[in-house]
Amino acid sequence: MPFALTKSIGLTPRKLERQLSEPMFGDVAMLDSLLEISSHSNLVKAVVQSPAFQRLKDIRFLGAIDYLVYPNGGGSSRRHSRFEHSLGVATLAGRYAKACSLDSLDEKHCVVAALLHDVGHGPLSHSLEPVFRQYYGITHHEASELIVRGLVPLGHEFVQIFRSHGIDREEVLSLISGDSTEPHCEIFSSPLNVDTLEGISRAYTYMAPHHSVPTASRILDAFIYRRGPEDVRILDGFWELKNTVYQQLINSKTGVMADHLCREYMRRHIGSFWKGNYFRTEFALRKEHPQLFTLLKDLRAAPSFMPADYESVVEYSNRIFYIDASVKLTDRTKLLKRYRQRKEPAQLQLTSAKKV
Repeated sequence: MPFALTKSIGLTPRKLERQLSEPMFGDVAMLDSLLEISSHSNLVKAVVQSPAFQRLKDIRFLGAIDYLVYPNGGGSSRRHSRFEHSLGVATLAGRYAKACSLDSLDEKHCVVAALLHDVGHGPLSHSLEPVFRQYYGITHHEASELIVRGLVPLGHEFVQIFRSHGIDREEVLSLISGDSTEPHCEIFSSPLNVDTLEGISRAYTYMAPHHSVPTASRILDAFIYRRGPEDVRILDGFWELKNTVYQQLINSKTGVMADHLCREYMRRHIGSFWKGNYFRTEFALRKEHPQLFTLLKDLRAAPSFMPADYESVVEYSNRIFYIDASVKLTDRTKLLKRYRQRKEPAQLQLTSAKKV
């Protein structure tokens, strides 16, 4: 049964589109690059201009970490968003489609899937998602499907967009989930997929904004062609970079503290949340829960300590990314065997300043 939004999400799709039409984080050059490489600019524009996609301008890329760490070496006014990330992923998908000479229909599905792969992320992204899953049974995967299927107000426009441009929403969803059996599904299902190529490259700017590494496009090129030792070196280097980003940023003490603070706050105030909050923006969350963002501000000012009464022993899963160098990349099926990951249980003691 479709998820019925019995409460208003606060804005009609038309009003939401008008409110978010001004670029808060929009990267015009990135959109221009996507439109330049795509053979279907009208389709791209229709998806990008939809209320669902525009909402991603106000969904931070790394969730709570974005309120503690400045990316790109910039000040507090500069933040990455899921909007920018999705444009970047779609650009890589378009490059892949051209390089592999996909037919027009397959190219359209790849680019649309790339644009919409994160359309279901909620406010503060992964930082609050586990609590939404715990209390309301929703994650960005389920939310994305609801939006793409047009079963919630944010997704209503996609019904007409897909019909007008000959898009099969089932194929879009199967590409996003990695369940597609089409040969080109590898750009979503491979360990070195377009989402992780763009996302890890973007996340690294939080750690070393001025350090030079191969661009996501160059890594994609190595993934497609694997012309020799240099391309393998680039792919290996990227996988090592992914592990560095997880260990030193996402699963760092700062990352664990930020996520714990947000999740614990939501659990303590769960009576003032509801399932529909997942489809709103961080602006709406800040308006309804300013104290949460005050807590994040305090944590940024004193990054070694949790706010009073939020200390805890936090258990989490630490993801380790490693290379099995014994596996040679003789074909693309070997990617899954060479580029590996495992999860290890981890624990971190978080204390408040008053108890030290």
